[in-house]
Amino acid sequence: GYFPCAPKAPSVAFDINMLELMAALFLRVAPNITAWASTLEAFLGARQFKLRTRHSVRRRLGNALNWYTYLTDHVQAEINSVINLARTKILTTNLSSEHRGPESSSDAQTKSADCQAPESVSSNQPPRSSKHTFSAGSHAEAGRASAYLRSRCPLCFGGTGQHDKSVG
Repeated sequence: GYFPCAPKAPSVAFDINMLELMAALFLRVAPNITAWASTLEAFLGARQFKLRTRHSVRRRLGNALNWYTYLTDHVQAEINSVINLARTKILTTNLSSEHRGPESSSDAQTKSADCQAPESVSSNQPPRSSKHTFSAGSHAEAGRASAYLRSRCPLCFGGTGQHDKSVG
């Protein structure tokens, strides 16, 4: 459960739970790595853990938090991308099947196999913010809640918006 301060030859690692707490806190208050590092140095110093140089934790903690945030944002963006791709394919399939009529079970199996995640993800691209990874304006999304609302509450807003079709 530790995260290194650098990708190559790290000199220290921090608890992932602490980094997660810091990331959540910094969403609600102004980020202050210096205060966290000073508090951590004082906390460790009171327990006889002396560090070699003054302010040595600040730079390493900042690096670890930056990399941790980068990776978690990138993972969330990729998950959202795969979900949106599958959702779009399902909507497109549903719209096209309404125009053609009922489909056979072999057609449904073939189409569900098309909605799989991509095999590899390019590591050369910068992470996308999970807040802005949704495509807007697609004709398949007509009559549906916005992608933002669907991402916030899939249970409330994730449906097709045509709930009364199956009733009756």
